[in-house]
Amino acid sequence: MIDDGCPTCGSMKYGLSELENIGDISIQFLECQNCKKIWIS
Repeated sequence: MIDDGCPTCGSMKYGLSELENIGDISIQFLECQNCKKIWIS
């Protein structure tokens, strides 16, 4: 998997905001430290 950073500003400074487990599927929510955008990994 290629990681291009934040989809909005392109910053590579981001961290795990939240981790959700739905059944056997794990969803990560990442938050950019630059523009505060949250996206699903």
